[in-house]
Amino acid sequence: MKRKYLFILLGFLIAVTCTKCLGDSIFDKKYSHEWLVRNFHENETGFADAVALFKAGISKTNQKDLSFGLGNWGTVNLFIYPTVIDPANKIIGGEGLKIGSPELDSILAMLKWDNETVKRLREKLAQTNCDWIRKIDNGHHVIEIYPNQTGWGAFSYAIFDEPIPDSPNQGYGRPLSDTGFGRKVELNYTSAL
Repeated sequence: MKRKYLFILLGFLIAVTCTKCLGDSIFDKKYSHEWLVRNFHENETGFADAVALFKAGISKTNQKDLSFGLGNWGTVNLFIYPTVIDPANKIIGGEGLKIGSPELDSILAMLKWDNETVKRLREKLAQTNCDWIRKIDNGHHVIEIYPNQTGWGAFSYAIFDEPIPDSPNQGYGRPLSDTGFGRKVELNYTSAL
């Protein structure tokens, strides 16, 4: 009888482990264009707050590319990418960094951020139903926010410094709103195929 319960417990632990391991792939949400537009309209203030907080933090540094994401169990993912791609220039940061840990604190010191900034940014980003925000230097826009998604394609909210001129392309390449913060935001789709 004890052996039966041991097998049940073992089966349960295997199921939990498999679900956790596969959770980042097959069980993730797949977002539609309509859901993402609606999400933005319902959370426009949260998007504006997350971008303002992130931009305030990055204005203190000259880093060209910076990515901040939500980790599991209250941790964060933070990466600083070198301005020049070279074997001598390493990517700084990592995934699953605990707030208040010496590893995260050393990265925050480079950015001139503190743990309170990280906590507020984590909270604001979660309010947008997204899990990554990044600064990129591509000449077109500065900030991208990504919902959690997997697969061959990915949506992102692209935030420009100035309002986007309207275009005849219906749905993509257009601002998400005719007023307010949404005039600076468009929805992008990137396919890996």
